[in-house]
This record gives sequence, C-alpha cells and structure tokens, in this order.
Amino acid sequence: LLIVLGAGHVLSRRLHLARLPLGVPFLVLVAVLGAGVVTAADRSNVLKDWLRLVSVAVLYLLAAEAGADARRRAVLLWAIVLSAVAPVGVGLFQIVTGTGDPGTTGFNRIFGTFVHPSPYGFYLVTLAPLVWLVVERSRSPIVRLLAGVLLALMVVCILSTYTRAAWLGLIITALALTAIRNPRLSGALILAVVAAWFLVPGLQERAGDQDT
Repeated sequence: LLIVLGAGHVLSRRLHLARLPLGVPFLVLVAVLGAGVVTAADRSNVLKDWLRLVSVAVLYLLAAEAGADARRRAVLLWAIVLSAVAPVGVGLFQIVTGTGDPGTTGFNRIFGTFVHPSPYGFYLVTLAPLVWLVVERSRSPIVRLLAGVLLALMVVCILSTYTRAAWLGLIITALALTAIRNPRLSGALILAVVAAWFLVPGLQERAGDQDT
C-alpha cells in the first residue's frame, strides 16, 4: 500500500526524483538489489526484503520532497512530533500498570505501540531531537512547555524500555545537541547522567545483565 500510494504521488506530481538529495543513489540501489531477486535461490524471502527496501526508499523520497519549502518542512516536523504522543501515552500506561514485556527476568520493559522494547526505544531516540527542536525554536511559550513535557516523558519511556543501545543513543544525542547549541549545558547533562545512574532503579542491574 505504501509503495503504490507513494508511486501514485510521484507520478501525479511529476516529481523529478533525480533532483532530490540522494535520490539517484537510492534508486540505483533499489534497481541493483531488485535484479538480485531474479537470480536468488529463495525468491520469496528476497522479494520481501527488497519490498522493505523499496518502502524505505519511498518514505525517504517523500520526506525529501516534503522538505522542499519552509511551510511543508514545518508541517512535516509537526506531523512527526505529534506521532510520538500515542506511543508515549501507551508506554506510560505500561509503566503505571506494570504491563510491559516480562521477557527479560526482573524487568518490566515497556514497548509502547511496538511489539518489542528495543525498536520502541530506538524510535523515541530518533524523534527526541525533533521534539527538542520545537522546544528550542517555537515562539509560543505554551507550545514550548508542552513540547518540553513530551520530551521529558519520552526520556522516561526510553529509560523504561531497558534497552541499553537506546540509552547510549540518548546520551550521545543529548551531548551532541548541547555541544552544538549550548555547550554550557554539557557539564549539567553529564551530572544528570551520573545522577540517573545511581538514582534510577534498575539501570545498573540492566547494564550488567547478560540478556538481550
């Protein structure tokens, strides 16, 4: 459905894909790997993987096209930021009710609207910089407050996924943002990470856990 609708959008608007950033490399990659479907021993599985790649390419090209002007970039940003509200809400519900994933012994790992805690954590880490952008640049105090609350709740959910790679990604992202936008906050951020290490229950235990 995504591929068909995306192709219809491209054809109806007569988009010049070659003019989009990375448009040509993406299309070449899709074409080369598509040729591999014909020669593959297990064509059905290879076709599934290829269609996943095509769907990613379609999403990327649509996002690149949507960012062609300032107004559409703003709409795209708000669509992405607001998309985090429901997953965060479900994650908070799982924290309160203890209905997360019990697969890792001793931990209630929330997974939000996903099927596993890890992709949920990676999703939130990916969106966090965009929410921070709203906090930093919005001219409305109310919008900045609401975005700040959403960002804080996203951090809580990331921690509660008990996904160590997501924790590391969150730390690196936060350090990069503060170093670029406000270097004076880097020291405070490091102190916050150290404090969380000692004060947030389960962080040290999960860090030393052997389970995935």
